[in-house]
Amino acid sequence: MSEFPHHEELLNRYLALIAEKTAAHNKVLTIPYAEQEAKTIRYYQDAAIRAILEKIAWCEVEQKPKRALLSLATGTGKTRLATNLLKRINEAGLLEKALFICDRDELRTQAHTDLKRLFSSNAQMVTGKNACKNAKVLVATYQTLGVETDDKASFLVKNYPENYFSHIIIDECHRSGFGKWSEVLKRNPNAVQIGLTATPRQLKLTENNTETTEDEQISADNYRHFGEPVYQYDLLQAVEDGYLSACEIIQNHVLLMGENENQGLLKNQLREVAVKNYFSGQELTPADLKEKYSAVDLDARIILPERTNALCDSLFSYLLASGKPEQKTIIFCAGVDHAQRVATQLNNLYAAWCLENGQDRLDKFAFPCTGEIGKDNLTDFKEAKRSHFIATTADLLQAGVDVPWVRNIVFFTHIKSAIRFYQMVGRGTRLHAQTEKISFKLYDYTNATRLFGEDFLSKANKSKENPKPPPPPPPPESPLEVTKLFVTIEANETAFIIVKDGKHTRVSLTDYREHVKSLILERLPTVDDFMQEWLEDSAQLLALPDVQTVIKHKAEGYDSFDVLADLVYEVTPKTQQQRFADFLNNNDGWLVAMPEQSANTLRALGEEFEKGGTEGLNNGELFNVQRIKSASGGSPFKALGLIGNPKDVVKDFKARIFHL
Repeated sequence: MSEFPHHEELLNRYLALIAEKTAAHNKVLTIPYAEQEAKTIRYYQDAAIRAILEKIAWCEVEQKPKRALLSLATGTGKTRLATNLLKRINEAGLLEKALFICDRDELRTQAHTDLKRLFSSNAQMVTGKNACKNAKVLVATYQTLGVETDDKASFLVKNYPENYFSHIIIDECHRSGFGKWSEVLKRNPNAVQIGLTATPRQLKLTENNTETTEDEQISADNYRHFGEPVYQYDLLQAVEDGYLSACEIIQNHVLLMGENENQGLLKNQLREVAVKNYFSGQELTPADLKEKYSAVDLDARIILPERTNALCDSLFSYLLASGKPEQKTIIFCAGVDHAQRVATQLNNLYAAWCLENGQDRLDKFAFPCTGEIGKDNLTDFKEAKRSHFIATTADLLQAGVDVPWVRNIVFFTHIKSAIRFYQMVGRGTRLHAQTEKISFKLYDYTNATRLFGEDFLSKANKSKENPKPPPPPPPPESPLEVTKLFVTIEANETAFIIVKDGKHTRVSLTDYREHVKSLILERLPTVDDFMQEWLEDSAQLLALPDVQTVIKHKAEGYDSFDVLADLVYEVTPKTQQQRFADFLNNNDGWLVAMPEQSANTLRALGEEFEKGGTEGLNNGELFNVQRIKSASGGSPFKALGLIGNPKDVVKDFKARIFHL
């Protein structure tokens, strides 16, 4: 093509491609975004919206139920996407009544805020008292609709007749914890039904389990009900695009009595320690114990004070090593009791550290946040800068709670479900510009990160063929407290996540460096290409999360330029001090020949590089640095302007200081 096609030509080409689809959806597919929307919509959100609309159009052509599934990583704006989707459908005249349904009050409020921005008073929040029938878009939770049970006279049934809604969007559609929420979809079979999730669920069938209930087919088997995802945008792609923060894994092995705790605890190990009933305090004999307690029993059914203390000691040491203990952190624990004990131990460690170092103690430092306990602290955890730093929880924060400046996700409990794991990790993936957060740490004490790349499967209920009466439930077990248990923690090499063979794979720092090397070589094949990119806009290259993650592990004293040049092109690295010294020695004649204030300014720029490296030179306030202003006689721009365009002079300076 001699030139890029004009809008009208592109539109005609596009319409020719979708000619078989319905006229109504041809219209909605070509509605341009309003200026307000165009500023906020991201490329993948636009692609996802178009994919949904095209899927619905094909469903109409083929006379199939109008359903679509979207799989987007946590933190990539599924609610904002849904809002813009409904707005476009409404502008095409296709929206009659829409329902956005979710399972948490926080998500309901967030969705209502977004929808109200575009729909004004036409978007209303169902509270369980007001059906809001005058509104065009309703936002509700399963609980307010009363569909989480078998209630045949639920709020949904009482207020909204069958096929009342023309469009239904199910947020977090993988969550089937409320059993009968599928009733919403079954009562509106003619509606456009759209499922949103980061972890689309499939049911795993076995020889003894070949059939599923109707509810399971809707609420627990997303692929079967909605079909294959029409668009997918995963964690790694979002990190690479700069929309989510990169994940750095610090993995540790916990040893109980010298054995890896992933194997659980055997009775013969417990012979050597003190075991008692957690509630009554009665001491138990080996005859009272099971042959084996699995890893998921640890700190849930088997209370291990020494393990809790060892985990807290290890984590607190990491917090100190990475700067300070007051970092927004979420710790996933084995239950309510465990979360409380972890919070208590961390508060004790923090109090002792403050006393030892003469620091003012900030309250609250760590707090349990499980169910109703500690829920009142959630707002402070999200917003407070001088309190509520570490939330210890079991399930509350695994989905639906947005705390962008969380820097640490910690696993003290053993996780089996890949779905739960990804939702938990999603609590740390959001970027936070105000605190310059572009990455987060994942402290893994239970090998939870093995679940990266696992399929999102769940087991179906047992087949109802030849049903047998269920066995009587076992008597409730009292938790056991195990003390005098020898616990050690062994740290592994730092790890990272890459895409390999189509799945997320955990790799070592060495392998991650090779991954970053291949990414840069694909973009910049030669060292000359790299040098040109660095001189033109090194900040853009440094902004890539994968590049930034490697640079964080550079040897002290070496600039980012040398770290990457060595890694990718095998250029012998120099320290920042060596580069500044070489600059002065190799460019003495150049500096002496120019006006004194110009030379002094360039020497001051070199000193700034020696101190802060490339990141120092990329500082937007570079020419306001007092050292540089003083060297120039008050105005660096005027001083450099004496020998040329200041921008070109700085680029020439960089070429000389980065000379290979």
